[in-house]
Amino acid sequence: MSTDQPARNAVATRSILMGALGVCILACTLTPAVAATARDCNWAPDDPAAVVQSCTAQLSVAKAPVSWMYFNRGLAFKVLGKLDEAHRDYSKAIELDPSFAAAYANRGNVRIIRNNVNGAMADFRKALALDPNDDVTRANFEAIEAALRKVGAGKSTNGIASDAAP
Repeated sequence: MSTDQPARNAVATRSILMGALGVCILACTLTPAVAATARDCNWAPDDPAAVVQSCTAQLSVAKAPVSWMYFNRGLAFKVLGKLDEAHRDYSKAIELDPSFAAAYANRGNVRIIRNNVNGAMADFRKALALDPNDDVTRANFEAIEAALRKVGAGKSTNGIASDAAP
């Protein structure tokens, strides 16, 4: 093995993971999990800033905020590129409703964009356990898992790619 082999392996690994990430980002952008609708704090894909403003206003006066408000605002933050805020709101939605599969899926999307593969895969597994029929999340999970296997991550002790999707 030449001394350049580790560098070539690192480049190949990065290329494969970026390809899988591209598939995930495309799927995440084109088909976000469906947000709940209500009289206020509605999801509006053409005006995410208005969604943030509306949801923030509703959450500030709600005696008992509901998970979908945080979820909708998280969607808007994600579209606006505010990943820290999106992650925080998806986590709050999960805290309020631990069975909210779409919140786990979307938090997983944010985590993979932020290169938190372990966290993303855990969220995708949880989302699929709660909603086994979520084809978008399953496709994201499987694409990332395949990329990790291709670069040899499935052979490591971290167990990311070794666990099958539920």
